[in-house]
Amino acid sequence: MLTARLDGRMVAEASLEPPGYKQPSVLKFILSGYLKMYFLTNWKHLHAFLAKDEEAGTPCHDYQKNNPDVWYLSMIEVDPFLSYLEDYVRQRGGKTMVLFTNNRENFSFYTKRGYEVFHEYEIVHNGLTMGNWSLKKTL
Repeated sequence: MLTARLDGRMVAEASLEPPGYKQPSVLKFILSGYLKMYFLTNWKHLHAFLAKDEEAGTPCHDYQKNNPDVWYLSMIEVDPFLSYLEDYVRQRGGKTMVLFTNNRENFSFYTKRGYEVFHEYEIVHNGLTMGNWSLKKTL
C-alpha cells in the first residue's frame, strides 16, 4: 500500500502488486483484523462483494502471471497519483501496469491516459449487471 500525504493529511492511496506478488495467508488476514469486517457488516454482502472483486480481477492477475515485468494496480484513489505510480513502477523495472474497473467514468479516465482494454465482459452482482474492463498500459 502506497500513501501520499500533503500537510500531514492523506490525499491519495494505492495498492500496487509487483511481479511475483503473493497474497498474504488467511492467518495474516485474520491477525490484521479482517475477521472484524464480518462482524461489523452484513457478511453475505461482504462475501458477495469479495467474490465479485475476485472474479473481476482474474483477467489482470492472469495477465500478470503470464507476462514478465507486469505490475497490478489493484486499487487507486485520486487522479494525480496515477502518474506517480507509473513512474514508481518504471523506476523499478516494470514495463506494464494492469488494472480493472467496473465504472464507465473510470474507464474513460484510464483510456484517456493511454490504457488499453485487454479483456471486457459483464458481471452480475446483487442482481445488477455491470461492465468490467481490464486495462493495460506499456510504460
